[in-house]
Amino acid sequence: MLLLLCCFTAQLSQAASPFAVKFWSGGPGRNSYDTGLLKAALDATRTTHGNYSFAVVNRSLGTNRGRRLLAEGELINIYAAPIRPPHIARLEHIIPVDFPILEGLLGYRKLIIPSDKKHNFAEIKSLSDLAKFRAGQGRAWLDVDILKYNNLPVVDSGVYEQLFDMLKRDRFDYILLGAHEIDEALDYAHDVHPDFIILPDLLIYYPFPVVYHVSKNYPELAARILIGLKKVKASGQMADLFTRHFSETVQALQNTRTLLTITNPYVEQHSPISKPVLMKQ
Repeated sequence: MLLLLCCFTAQLSQAASPFAVKFWSGGPGRNSYDTGLLKAALDATRTTHGNYSFAVVNRSLGTNRGRRLLAEGELINIYAAPIRPPHIARLEHIIPVDFPILEGLLGYRKLIIPSDKKHNFAEIKSLSDLAKFRAGQGRAWLDVDILKYNNLPVVDSGVYEQLFDMLKRDRFDYILLGAHEIDEALDYAHDVHPDFIILPDLLIYYPFPVVYHVSKNYPELAARILIGLKKVKASGQMADLFTRHFSETVQALQNTRTLLTITNPYVEQHSPISKPVLMKQ
């Protein structure tokens, strides 16, 4: 009888424990939209899937290490990132949640440059003009393969935070980041690198859908997030959240004078996201 009571008590305790969601934000200075949308999806499924606890891990892990830790599911069990080729995702033991969350916005890229080099970029009107300069990207970022595929020189070394010091040391000529995150990134680096600016009037686009990625050890979390995302989109909450975070960014895209579109070899070229849909056509 005592043994049965202990087992019953343990089951009740386990059932009452909130599900632990450990979200890796990608490092300090990154965008908060992913976090807000994830919480909304979890809240939308609270009545069907139960309570949850939510922790944000802001540590700089680097892409390769971050994905290894994600697969393990101990320190982190979910993060948002571009869709990777299916064979790579399977090898990494990670579950992509098949629901793009950023309306293609990550594919709009802008350049961070030293302010005293601005004149060097003034005449960029084509990909051949851009190819005269070296992009700086983090090691193992999918952007690296995309840029190389389009014959654009790229230096992939270090983790996200190191890119700014490397730009200062002329290891490359510019840092290419998403238009939706670049202001936060520049603010984060401003105290150490106040001379960096965002290059105006030039925008690079390649289709780059972003989804949540979940540890293979948490398939129930992946299923819950998919259900929750469908609910918040149907209710209009996702659109409201996107507008609240990115309306100014999208407006700025409309005012960009030069748009260069390049190919993402991992995305079907005739799919809707292959075109810069947030821009005026």
